[in-house]
Amino acid sequence: MLRSRFCLRRVVTLGGCLAVAGCAVGPDYKTPASPAGSAYGKAAMPAVTASADDRLGGAQHFVAGADIPAQWWTLFHSPALNRLVDQALRRNPSLAAALAEACQSSFRPVMMPCIAACVGLLPAAFSTEIGSQVQRPLALVVVGGIVLAPVLVLLVLPVLIGMFSRRERAAAAEIHAVPAE
Repeated sequence: MLRSRFCLRRVVTLGGCLAVAGCAVGPDYKTPASPAGSAYGKAAMPAVTASADDRLGGAQHFVAGADIPAQWWTLFHSPALNRLVDQALRRNPSLAAALAEACQSSFRPVMMPCIAACVGLLPAAFSTEIGSQVQRPLALVVVGGIVLAPVLVLLVLPVLIGMFSRRERAAAAEIHAVPAE
């Protein structure tokens, strides 16, 4: 009986919180207009930044409205970075292959800390000693989050990347498509 009252209290509290949060803006809410102007700040962006007294401390130049090249990494003028990107593109000719390679290469670095943390929290999660009333629920929540994190990183995130990149490619194809006459 006591447990059912506790569950009912939780449900009523959660429902009340959701009702209050849903009424926070009201039914007549209108999105405010975006601010006028084309710059991020109130002052205009300088054409050149400050420079430092170093061989790599030259000033940067901003070009308003300039397009970012498709091979943006070449702007760093780093042969090592260029080689790494070229190698990755040769090994993974499609986005699906690149995502699969990324999942395979990040499997161990993602899983090992999660496994270590779960093993470290198992005694707290299965404890029945004094103080376990506070310690056990927290440990179970943390273990649940740690178990869920690799699933999100290794399974859900690549699917989302694939979905959004397909949308971008479709939008780009529509822009560059020649209209039929």
